[in-house]
Amino acid sequence: GAGAGVGVGDAACLSGDSGSRSKARSAPTASVVFVWGDGQYGQLGLPEFRPAAAASGSSAHVPKVSDRYSHVCRPTRLPIVGNPTQLAAGASHMAIVLSNGSLQTCGWGLYGQLGHGDVGSRFVPTAVEALASVGGCTPQGRFRGVRSAACGTWHTAAVSAIGDLYTWGWGKHGQLGHGVAPFVQALPKLVEDLEDECVEMVACGGRHTCAIGENGALYCWGDIPGLPLKEQPATPTTDQAVAPTSCAHRPVKVHLGGGCRALFCGCGRRHCLALVPMDDTGHGAVRCSVERTCA
Repeated sequence: GAGAGVGVGDAACLSGDSGSRSKARSAPTASVVFVWGDGQYGQLGLPEFRPAAAASGSSAHVPKVSDRYSHVCRPTRLPIVGNPTQLAAGASHMAIVLSNGSLQTCGWGLYGQLGHGDVGSRFVPTAVEALASVGGCTPQGRFRGVRSAACGTWHTAAVSAIGDLYTWGWGKHGQLGHGVAPFVQALPKLVEDLEDECVEMVACGGRHTCAIGENGALYCWGDIPGLPLKEQPATPTTDQAVAPTSCAHRPVKVHLGGGCRALFCGCGRRHCLALVPMDDTGHGAVRCSVERTCA
């Protein structure tokens, strides 16, 4: 919801087994964020829910606040400095993109899904400093930062202003796209296999991720049935000892048939959706017009 005369660019919800998506949008002149529901892990970002133990430092490892005081039954305006342009919600965390390219996260951080370099929770939106210098520079010498973000159950992804894709959080099932790696990635990391792609959008599911390149190429990875396995776990390390062998740990290009190109993708717990434009015959268009949003 929003007050009179104020619009919100995007909204997303996620149960423990669903996913959220991101795509560049034309941001309104000014936006505010309203939140409601369960806030026991700080995922609503409301200062009044911050436990006393966390007041002295944002990285305090406080698991949650009392269940008795953690639910908000009506949309409540979130006090935030800056102009929010896009939102994403995970199982117990959220991400907010601001018009200046900054990304803020809050909520449960046990698997590093907040991107602050630790596994602590944040009870108010906190800037992800590791993304402060991404996205290329403006003529004034300022980094453009992040354009959009998406949240999975326990992982997060962000697309920079120039189309680079970063992921972090829980990666046991390959959902981060970094190959067979330590399960917890607490800082944003570039998905190197897509470094030559200008990523238009990203969507996060329960244990998988999908992204669309600038020409409509669709990539998916993680625990999702039907993907060819691009990389099998090698000799396991301590962190990789139980890495699933039935998951794609790196991005796999998904062929939609007939040379179709995706305009939009979405992820659920263990399923994916792709929106493809149709030609005059009712078949998927071989050549699809995808607006270029990357510099």
